[in-house]
Amino acid sequence: MRRVLLWASAAWTLGYAAVYVAVVEGQDGGPAIWYLVLLIVAAVLLAGAALRQIRVAHVAALVVLLACTVLGLLSVGLLLLPAAAASAVALVPPTGRRGAPPRTDDPLH
Repeated sequence: MRRVLLWASAAWTLGYAAVYVAVVEGQDGGPAIWYLVLLIVAAVLLAGAALRQIRVAHVAALVVLLACTVLGLLSVGLLLLPAAAASAVALVPPTGRRGAPPRTDDPLH
């Protein structure tokens, strides 16, 4: 599930970048290249975290996503929140006993 959330977050980030470019160009302006670079860096870090389970890349991507959300608040920055939320949820360690050996004190086993 963690990988799915990371891939979804990376895809959402790239989709958001496309929406950002369309909105800014629709307002007769040019997109901020540095902002697009930050978005691409976040997407690459998320993909790297999904492929290799690199926690540092995951945390760095989340920080960049949150920074981009704040920086883009006057435009369409709120649309980046689902990507940041999915990335944050993926940071939470899994709970439960799925895949764990049964406890010896469990009367059902």
